[in-house]
Amino acid sequence: MPTGVEVLSSIEKTLNQLRRGVQEVDQEIQAATRQQVEIRQEQAQQFRDLARLMLDDQQMVPFSEAMEQARRKADELLARRHDKLAVLERQLDDVVDRQNLLEKERQAAQDKIAEAARALDDCEAAAQKKLAQEPAYQAQLKAARDADGVAKRAEEKASHVGTDFTDRSKPYENDRLFMYLWKRKYNTAQYQRFPLFSWLDSWVAHLCRYNESRVNYAAIVEIPQRLKAHADKSREKAKREYAALEEMEKQATDAEGAPALRKKLEQAQAVGDQIDDRIHAEEERYKAIMEQRNKFAGGEDDDFLQSIEVLVQQLKREPIPALMRRAELTPTPQDNLIVRKLAELERSHDQAAQALQGAKQLHARHLDRLQQLEQIRRDYKRSRFDDIHSLFPDGRMIQVMLDNFLRGMTTANELWGTLRNQHRYRRVSADPTFGSGGFGGLGGGGVWSFPFPPMSGGRAGGGFFPMPGGFSFPTSGGGGGGGSSGGGGGFAPGQDFRTGGGF
Repeated sequence: MPTGVEVLSSIEKTLNQLRRGVQEVDQEIQAATRQQVEIRQEQAQQFRDLARLMLDDQQMVPFSEAMEQARRKADELLARRHDKLAVLERQLDDVVDRQNLLEKERQAAQDKIAEAARALDDCEAAAQKKLAQEPAYQAQLKAARDADGVAKRAEEKASHVGTDFTDRSKPYENDRLFMYLWKRKYNTAQYQRFPLFSWLDSWVAHLCRYNESRVNYAAIVEIPQRLKAHADKSREKAKREYAALEEMEKQATDAEGAPALRKKLEQAQAVGDQIDDRIHAEEERYKAIMEQRNKFAGGEDDDFLQSIEVLVQQLKREPIPALMRRAELTPTPQDNLIVRKLAELERSHDQAAQALQGAKQLHARHLDRLQQLEQIRRDYKRSRFDDIHSLFPDGRMIQVMLDNFLRGMTTANELWGTLRNQHRYRRVSADPTFGSGGFGGLGGGGVWSFPFPPMSGGRAGGGFFPMPGGFSFPTSGGGGGGGSSGGGGGFAPGQDFRTGGGF
């Protein structure tokens, strides 16, 4: 059962594999690009050799000079391109070095976060142990539980009666004559009497048997309202009892030094978050440099395109087509060998172009997956899944999903969904369900510091609440609040539970 830190390490190893994959494909792209240049230069040399065989001295001199000028111009462009590429290489190396240093800083910060979290957890466990032995706290806990129970039953009854009211009131509300008199408050002190209208209303009341129905309908309307008022009053009392319980817990944790420890943890987390922001900035720089570098590696930069164009345009000029036709007609074997060599070079150029296109597509996929996994890692940290309380029961499944993502067989949403579904929180020392932490419907998890992040945007947002819920915590006994020394049961160290709503 890997911890949150161990799963984060697996994510970072996969990131490193993706970065190596990007670099390997980048080298393939550069090799294919170099091959294209070398093929064009070799073609120029073969045409020069063919010209020597087929042209006289007067024709050969201007042809050779023109080819040589084209070659020099191409070499100048390629040399300038090489210098620009070298600058990008140095910038990329600097970014990678900064990323490595920041990762080391983040690991050191994570160690401090874990140390501060353990200290706070131990502090709260000590407070829980003392509270579990205090009669006044146990009495307040019982009062809060009893009040919460009364409120829940009142709310359930009000909800049930409210549903029943909807069904039982329909016959009355569908009777237009009855509802006409009801809205006029007929036979009540609020009824406004006018001789003619009063006589008509009396006649209508006789038709619809209003006086008999009014008593029943009034009861149907009034009972849900009274039950709702009772439920609201009971819930307010439960909240007051709960607040008193929280205040006792707060005093107990304050006495153990929790405020200072909590502040130390928040400061450590803030440092970690700042480093994560710097890591993200370096990732964006890496992405921007790689986009520029990919243009160079793929031969899409202006210098490379111009160098190729210079050679190609010169090769297309006369007398090359005439040389090719003449070589095909002559019986000498030397020029035929050159023609065949030129045909082979053209096929090699086409193959290099196909290989380059495939490598570019693979490079784009690798880079896209790299950026998606970097986003997952940011969401993972922002959700505090790397906290000491985090646990992932099926580590093998997570590793399979990471491997499949690396090979392009799993999407980022599927990987993130697996991480969220597999994530559990475990008890270390303090029990998050102790005392006020075990109450549902009161909007909190007590004063206990647990790593549930605030709701936020992106993939990390939604589904997170101050305390876990959506299932039953194991509890036993009637008096204690869940501590190991109280009478209340609760989690044993190492037990885990899902995140979710409900509290």
